[in-house]
Amino acid sequence: MKPVDDGRQPERTALSWNRTALAVAVNAALVLRAAFVGGLHPELLGLALMLLVAAGATVLLGHRRQRHLAAGSTARSVHAHSMLAVVVCAWLACAGGLVVMLGTPHGAGTGNGPPASPPGAASGG
Repeated sequence: MKPVDDGRQPERTALSWNRTALAVAVNAALVLRAAFVGGLHPELLGLALMLLVAAGATVLLGHRRQRHLAAGSTARSVHAHSMLAVVVCAWLACAGGLVVMLGTPHGAGTGNGPPASPPGAASGG
């Protein structure tokens, strides 16, 4: 026998949207931190801002969806345009991350590369 849903769908939906937004926001914070390690990296800063926008959009859409479900609406409450905006933002963030990963030399901006010599230091040899 199939268990009966006791009306917790809005709560589960809200939690899933909030988990997604939190995951995107945490990634934005990590990218933002990397943008300032070892000097300013504008490409990482732009990627972090895109991720923050995506996290904000996810929170707003999730709240909107929760309200519609709580009101008992069976109509499609998340419009295609809204979802398209979130998907485009997510794809741009993914593409930006790929560009940063492929275009950044190993260790640059992460603190894992060889130590930089101080300005004016003579090269050995």
